[in-house]
Amino acid sequence: MHLKNFIKDHSTYIGIVLVQVILIGAGFVLLSTVTKKPSITACSTTSDIIENQKESLKPEPQITATSTERELVVNINTAPPEELELLPGIGGSIAQKIIEYRDQNGSFKTIEDIKNISGIGDKKFEDMKKYIVTQ
Repeated sequence: MHLKNFIKDHSTYIGIVLVQVILIGAGFVLLSTVTKKPSITACSTTSDIIENQKESLKPEPQITATSTERELVVNINTAPPEELELLPGIGGSIAQKIIEYRDQNGSFKTIEDIKNISGIGDKKFEDMKKYIVTQ
């Protein structure tokens, strides 16, 4: 039997197989784009489960700038609280103080101005200064 006749006689089956191969390939592409897998942690109460679910639903922070070394660099004049919390020593309350300071006083002129925030002293500033910019 010639290849031409074989393809003609079995074209439906060949088409089905090709579609399956394409769908399987698309599935692998979609799976490879997933960057974060949900983590399973031990929870003792219903409130622990709810808190665990809230944590997994938090949006991934978007970095406003990065250095050539691919280290985290945050623009303290534009970063949202989630991004500010990525800085060493900065939690939710200090991140909120940074936002409030910006709203009341305008942009930080220099990175040292962040020391005007209550809770950010010389030590904390030294820990974070290589990760922050004002422009």
